Amino acid sequence: MTASTDLRFVADAARVAGWNDKRRETAKRITRAARRLCATRGFDEFTLDDLAADAEVSRRTLFNYFDGKMEAVLGLPPAGVLPLLKEFCAGGPTGDLYDDACIVGRQLLEEKGMARDDLATLHLALERNPKLLAATATTFRGVGEDLLVLIAEREQEPSDSPRVVITLTAIAALFEATVRTFIAPDNRRPMGDIFDSYQGALRDLATRNH
Repeated sequence: MTASTDLRFVADAARVAGWNDKRRETAKRITRAARRLCATRGFDEFTLDDLAADAEVSRRTLFNYFDGKMEAVLGLPPAGVLPLLKEFCAGGPTGDLYDDACIVGRQLLEEKGMARDDLATLHLALERNPKLLAATATTFRGVGEDLLVLIAEREQEPSDSPRVVITLTAIAALFEATVRTFIAPDNRRPMGDIFDSYQGALRDLATRNH
């Protein structure tokens, strides 16, 4: 990666990649606690001291990981995302843009390692907290803009080219459909299997008339 190393998402991924397992687990514990408090109390109804107590860390430790409550709720990129992004930007792993984007997307979901209950808690927190929902939308727009740069860098095309834009749009749709199905009360399928089924369906639709 070249210019993309200046992107916020890549910088956060690089920071997490440099942590040991204990630090990564602490960050996850803080994020789980923040989302749980959002879902049960509401974003404005708990303090940083409440969050530190629930996550079983000191207030000082809390600020070593996150700048505030919002950042704690949104969380950090998974530890394994940096090598995935580097391989993708280098043209891998297969050389096909759509397939490679799907491979990275699937691995990101698995790397995130969120159980159904964790995702359901986040979903509930977003539903109950308009401020958090707005901040999440802003964050995802920023990540989306970063990913546009990565795809454009890999393909050596402008970031507003139809091929670049539709690739990101497709992956975002796969993510949303996968998560919604995964957290459904009657679901028993692993997240990876759900993602694969939607990926296959999207490819079938795209190639049906060719």
